[in-house]
Amino acid sequence: MRQGRPGYKLIFVAYITTRSGRRIYAYERGLKAFAIWVKA
Repeated sequence: MRQGRPGYKLIFVAYITTRSGRRIYAYERGLKAFAIWVKA
């Protein structure tokens, strides 16, 4: 796994919402979850 980012933590989510409001689910892309860096 890549090195951690100072001040951020890695979370995993089942879906992401685009700016247009559409939800993209991880299972539609063949994944279990999306990895997202968020400020801790």
